[in-house]
Amino acid sequence: MAKDKAKLSDVTEQPRNANRHTVRGTGALEHSIRKNGVISAITTTKKLQTFDGSNTLANCLEIFGDEVEPIFVYSDGTRPVVHVRTDIESIDDPKAVELGVAANRVPYLDYDPDVELLLEIHEEINLSDLYFDD
Repeated sequence: MAKDKAKLSDVTEQPRNANRHTVRGTGALEHSIRKNGVISAITTTKKLQTFDGSNTLANCLEIFGDEVEPIFVYSDGTRPVVHVRTDIESIDDPKAVELGVAANRVPYLDYDPDVELLLEIHEEINLSDLYFDD
């Protein structure tokens, strides 16, 4: 089980990431975090091994440093996790509007699939539902 007082540096990147990320997407993510803060969670295993949000992790390490203590939420994935931004009063706040756009645009800009790795993973786990129409 992960420690409640773990540091950001205790979270490790995934060893096989099928998204190589793009320079433009990484830059857009960095700009968004620096301007408006973190919007998306970093999802890990019990051992704090990242499998979603590796680029967010890398940017947060650069921006906040490796000694920052992240907020940990423990879940088994059967209930949604709601991130309440206490610094944003309403949906009309320009920060909420910009983050709503960034939440969709940054992943689009940052997706650079590693086709060879995806094919390798597909041999282990059927990815047809994610990449092929019925």
